[in-house]
Amino acid sequence: ACRAQVFGQLCAQQLPAVARCILDVGLTAEMFLIEWFMTVFSKCLSVDVASVVWDLFLLDGEVVLYCTAIALLRIQEPAILHPDGRRGPHAAKPDLESCARVLGEELRKRVNDPDELLWHIMQVRRRAPQQLVAEIR
Repeated sequence: ACRAQVFGQLCAQQLPAVARCILDVGLTAEMFLIEWFMTVFSKCLSVDVASVVWDLFLLDGEVVLYCTAIALLRIQEPAILHPDGRRGPHAAKPDLESCARVLGEELRKRVNDPDELLWHIMQVRRRAPQQLVAEIR
């Protein structure tokens, strides 16, 4: 399976509401995954935070890229699903622009603690189905 399909399966398994939201607003994984993977997250995260990903990538390979991408979605889940921070009938609904902003310019500001990101990456890795991990490797 292609990278975007594997990512989509992992996202649907771990973050069903986010996966549904991303599809509903018309955001495709390729719109952010290519940059994230090609730069090993160095463009969207500070060097201090990205260096954690680099270390893990050198140790464990490509699976770390997928786990990190899902970890970033986990951290940003509230902002993706509730772009104005409110819930209920008067809350703003997510759209393509808000999701792109949350996964773009707002990502570096929000994800600034290497330990928090590492914790989320490890949680994603523990919950990842072994069959999907085997496909990645």
